[in-house]
Amino acid sequence: MVCLGFGVVTNSPLRMLLAALLALVLDKKVDKEESLLVALHGEAYESYREAVAKFVPRFY
Repeated sequence: MVCLGFGVVTNSPLRMLLAALLALVLDKKVDKEESLLVALHGEAYESYREAVAKFVPRFY
């Protein structure tokens, strides 16, 4: 979020693009980590994942 904001403030399309790419990479990384956590902790982690947002509380 900070990277995207910095790109907007500086009016830099390249920084905004890089921030979006970073967000996509991090989202894919989190998906892989979550699948490992589900394998490790099962239903307990599934319940936690349903109750807690991935990145931004109450949003995503």
